[in-house]
Amino acid sequence: MEVTIKCPDCGKTLKVTVVAEETPQTEIIRRVSAPTTWEEISEKIKAGKAREFLSVGDVVPFTMKDGQTVNAVVAEIDPYGENEVAFVIEDCLDERHVMNEEYTNAGGWRDCEMREYLNSTVLALLPDDLKAVIADRTITQEKDGKELTSTDKLWLLSLTEVGEDYETDKGDVHFSLFKDERSRVKQQDGETVWYWLRSPNASNSTYFCGVNSTGYAGNTGATASYGVAFGFLIK
Repeated sequence: MEVTIKCPDCGKTLKVTVVAEETPQTEIIRRVSAPTTWEEISEKIKAGKAREFLSVGDVVPFTMKDGQTVNAVVAEIDPYGENEVAFVIEDCLDERHVMNEEYTNAGGWRDCEMREYLNSTVLALLPDDLKAVIADRTITQEKDGKELTSTDKLWLLSLTEVGEDYETDKGDVHFSLFKDERSRVKQQDGETVWYWLRSPNASNSTYFCGVNSTGYAGNTGATASYGVAFGFLIK
């Protein structure tokens, strides 16, 4: 655009071309929510419409029977077979827990006390409509040359599922939800905390894997009391 101005020093009239600066553009990203039920979610998954109905990162809130409000997040679609969706809770439960009362990881996930706690105490606290659609999942680990297999409704994430290939996790895959360390961080009572993974340490007989408050994976003794963030499968 050309404008005329008067020089304040010499008094001459000058024509000057002014170039307008473009206004930086941004966008508003909105998460669109819609009412649904766990039964409807299950029916969509069984009908092969999971990817039409859900996306990794979608959040489905529910209230446990003890009053805790929990967000279930879509962690992966079709991770171990067709027409199934893996969910994991967004943050840790109110109560911390040990992997084992004894300082050992013998028997891995299959024989640990955390597994019993999740599939008895915690499972009983889930709302009935959610509990009705959770599928059994078979988990296999290799520890000390032995194959350890269990069948569970609720489970902890493995180190492989949060993004790092680990030798004890047989057949596990990376979940798309966990892109980097930041995406692994979980809170409890508004603070970032350590939380447990189900993978036993491959070279130490007393450690299980976990994720620290900055999202990095580590190991610690089985008797430590850490956060609990369970997953479940619907198919």
